[in-house]
Amino acid sequence: MTLDKKPWQTPGGVLLRKHTLTADEVRALQADRAARIAALERRWQKSAYTDTQSLLGALVFYQPQLPSWLFEGLWKRLVRQLPQEPPPYHKLRWLMVRQELEFDPLMTLPQAYKIASNKLAHMPAPPRGSPGAMEKSYQKIERGLPPARRRRRRRQVSSIR
Repeated sequence: MTLDKKPWQTPGGVLLRKHTLTADEVRALQADRAARIAALERRWQKSAYTDTQSLLGALVFYQPQLPSWLFEGLWKRLVRQLPQEPPPYHKLRWLMVRQELEFDPLMTLPQAYKIASNKLAHMPAPPRGSPGAMEKSYQKIERGLPPARRRRRRRQVSSIR
């Protein structure tokens, strides 16, 4: 059975109500679009011209005015520049190690890795891991943090003088 497709029908054959926009509705839509683009521009400027997300947002607004090859090329190029988020299990491992270090300030990192590994032993494979996996995840997240949020390193005091 084939349906006679009309411009106001969806692929499922559901009829949509045709509505011609009034001049006020058109002006309201244009003002909303302009305000959103201006907000994206301010966000771009506030980020010192580094916020790729705001560029992607603006690109979506200007898509109808661009040739498809240009839009697709710019989109792919910008998406490649987005920072890759580490998998969520790295953050969970980091949090567990950090919690152990906060709980006992005299604890060494290897001890914290071992305890975190033991605490996550009941979980499924990705968060669960060896002390070595805990260490790699912990270091990965620590490197991505701003210096002010990183854990301060303690100096090892040797007992030999």
